[in-house]
Amino acid sequence: MSNPKTMEPLYTAFIDQLKARNGIELLPFDRQEWFRGAYSTIQRTLRDDFSPLSEANKSKCADMLLQEIPRLSGQDFDQELKSLILKTAQDFKVSIGHSQKLISILTKYAAACHRHSEAQIPEDWKSFAQSEFGRLPVPIDAVVLYQLKARYPKKFSDVEAGTGKDKKGRPTYWARVVIEEGSQAWSRISDYDTYWSLQERIRELAEAQNVAPLEFEMRHLWVIE
Repeated sequence: MSNPKTMEPLYTAFIDQLKARNGIELLPFDRQEWFRGAYSTIQRTLRDDFSPLSEANKSKCADMLLQEIPRLSGQDFDQELKSLILKTAQDFKVSIGHSQKLISILTKYAAACHRHSEAQIPEDWKSFAQSEFGRLPVPIDAVVLYQLKARYPKKFSDVEAGTGKDKKGRPTYWARVVIEEGSQAWSRISDYDTYWSLQERIRELAEAQNVAPLEFEMRHLWVIE
């Protein structure tokens, strides 16, 4: 299974890229900065049927997630994760796609920072990242779905994906998950089973390589630009 020492270069690259490209400082731990970073990954997709969170709701959402995420543990981890994703979607009127991204990005932050000498993250978060690393969910977004489709087209036959360039020449990605009613972008996933099916297939791929899902994502699916 995943070796903490071999993960350090991946963690460092992740931390450095967030700071350089997105202006998000993960070190040292700052609850407002961590939530700002997580929220920024869904902000542009809060349109049409979904509205941006008010400042009050951002604060409430941050309080809830920063309190509840470190409590996910043990044999009931998957069920507790499901409950938290559903509760977040319901309480803050966002999609399953939005809520899973918020939660999984925060858990990825914890994994990347918990061993760092400058982390200063709370003890419950540090313990959580150490004990539950093997079960941490992969953040599902267009980049991850594109990479899964490109690398494992048969296993992800229900994914449609493509890439392009933005005005600065940087790569952009789009992806949709085919369902009975048509297809949905990751940010519009409204059914938990649709989301969890993707997560389970990623776990299978990770298990075949004897690594944790999040290590699999950081090595094979996450794009360093």
